[in-house]
Amino acid sequence: TLGSFQDSKRDWAAAEVAFKRALELNPNYAYAHHWYGVLLRDLGRLEEALARFRKARQLDPLSAIINMGPGDALQRLGRFDEALTQYKKVIEIDPAFALAYEFIGHIYWTVLGQLDEAAAWYRKAIALDPGNPNRPAFLGMVYLGLGDVRHAEDWISQSMKLGPESFWPNETMMRLHVYRGEEAEALDYARNVLTIDPTVAWLELAHLRNHDLQAGRYAEARARYEKTFPKLLNDDEPTIDSTNFIPAIDLAYVLSETSEQERADLLLDRSLTFIQTIPRLGRAGYGISDVLIYAQQGKTREALLALRHAIDERWSVDWWYYAEHDPSLDSIRYEPEFQAMMEEIKADMAAQLERVRAMEANGELESVPNIN
Repeated sequence: TLGSFQDSKRDWAAAEVAFKRALELNPNYAYAHHWYGVLLRDLGRLEEALARFRKARQLDPLSAIINMGPGDALQRLGRFDEALTQYKKVIEIDPAFALAYEFIGHIYWTVLGQLDEAAAWYRKAIALDPGNPNRPAFLGMVYLGLGDVRHAEDWISQSMKLGPESFWPNETMMRLHVYRGEEAEALDYARNVLTIDPTVAWLELAHLRNHDLQAGRYAEARARYEKTFPKLLNDDEPTIDSTNFIPAIDLAYVLSETSEQERADLLLDRSLTFIQTIPRLGRAGYGISDVLIYAQQGKTREALLALRHAIDERWSVDWWYYAEHDPSLDSIRYEPEFQAMMEEIKADMAAQLERVRAMEANGELESVPNIN
């Protein structure tokens, strides 16, 4: 319990000491192995995390939550088929365990690019646990990707009713307003999310950055990143890892506007080196971070080739945001090749939306109660 408390405070060194002490006191306590694995996972020590999760499963093989651990580590390691198999095993153990359906939805959305299938799995998760605010938010993001704003608004509004102070409902509400071009509302929600957890509010930081830069407030944009990620600006040798590589890339764009090109180049180079150690796809993947880096570096051909590779691998998460809103891509946004690739994704999303509508018409999607 102390380890989990220290983990929640992001005092990871103290958390690890506590978990190790717990295991000294009782080496056969499955949940100590499991939550220690969660800490190791969050620190990017994925092979160690997988070993802990498997030990926990060995000690308590019929626990649904403990069986989720190996799947999570496998997904972050890029072993997606194994992760999917593990999550389906959880459903065999407990068919009513909503989290397994949610994580399968994540794989269909963020790895396989099958948003239509993801929608079906998220609906199952929501039906099993209708009080959870995060799953309607995820489903809302899927509908935004598909281009169905009306259904996106319905689900995101439900998530806000369930969790008005929670991270994901506010995060997705910001996305909805960005999608609609409602700048003032998007900025309000971005600020809300930053008060909830600034260390993972990467998109919100980027959106506020964009607003500041458009108004010529370069110092303000820089200060936002310095407050949340001071080491990126102040360490002589900043460490880039899973907790900061996206903010590092976004900050580099700011630094290029504040005549700090040497620091910007350092962050971009180190971020490019880091992302080569993690999968492109999945919720913990790097997406099109390589495209953003190459575009900022003025390497148009490399950026377009990286985008082609990402699309061929079925990347599409937040594609609409990158198509129109991220200034890091300004150097390639009007290239005919870039435009053609965005149209390719748009057409794929339209076809998938038709399949979702067909599933709705045929009664193939899980019935979910409305939240009043």
